[in-house]
Amino acid sequence: MTLPQDPADGTARDGTPTDDSCLGSDDVSHAIPEADRHDRDAMQALTIDRAALKVLKEEAERELSLRRAQASKPDGSHSVKVPPASSNATHASHPQASGQPNSEQGRGGWIRAVLPLLLMVAALVGLLVTIYLRASAISHAYPNTEGPLQSYLEAADVFLEWLNGVLGRQSGD
Repeated sequence: MTLPQDPADGTARDGTPTDDSCLGSDDVSHAIPEADRHDRDAMQALTIDRAALKVLKEEAERELSLRRAQASKPDGSHSVKVPPASSNATHASHPQASGQPNSEQGRGGWIRAVLPLLLMVAALVGLLVTIYLRASAISHAYPNTEGPLQSYLEAADVFLEWLNGVLGRQSGD
């Protein structure tokens, strides 16, 4: 039965010295500079984060004061154009005073909203095609993926047959 060690004095609880030969003095000397480097990196990242938060806070305060000044005008005139709070806000939610119909502004917002979705779908299709084309290499590299890959290949083949049928009917019409 092994008794737990007391790490403070390097002896077991029964008073016998422990064998810490696996930890050499070189291991400790290399660990301390590594830890210091990580601490310095963490402190630098924290300083950068704080600086970024300070800039964001100043920008938010500036924008809030401009919006309050704009809202406090009784005649509703807009002498100062305040940029939207979010850089990805659509023009439909912030109509312009240019006199453009709201439908034209909404169309641009709709395109901006759909474009990332289309890019994600294209990336997903690319990933699925890559898996389909490289299935044999994947199953050799990772043997426990053979079952799911086989199911995927069968489903992909059924989809491709359906797609060929649909495209064949359209070209025949």
